Amino acid sequence: MIFVPSVGGHSHCELEYSPVEWCWKGANVLLNTLLEIDKLHRLIQIDKWIRSGSFPSVEKMIAAYGVSRRTILRDWNKWQGVLPK
Repeated sequence: MIFVPSVGGHSHCELEYSPVEWCWKGANVLLNTLLEIDKLHRLIQIDKWIRSGSFPSVEKMIAAYGVSRRTILRDWNKWQGVLPK
């Protein structure tokens, strides 16, 4: 759940008001969270490929993830401490 503050702290009443800028900030938090979850999901799959030794071809990776093998390996290396074993 993403909370956006209201002017004056009013909530669930007629006085509740949040400026559009604050709403956009809340929407950006949600968007960036979803993008990070998607990236982590892709990296977990890539981690499985790497550990199993069946790393797909560059063409397959670009088709599946829209990025190059180099980008995938860079991200995978960056996330090594986060991925489940």
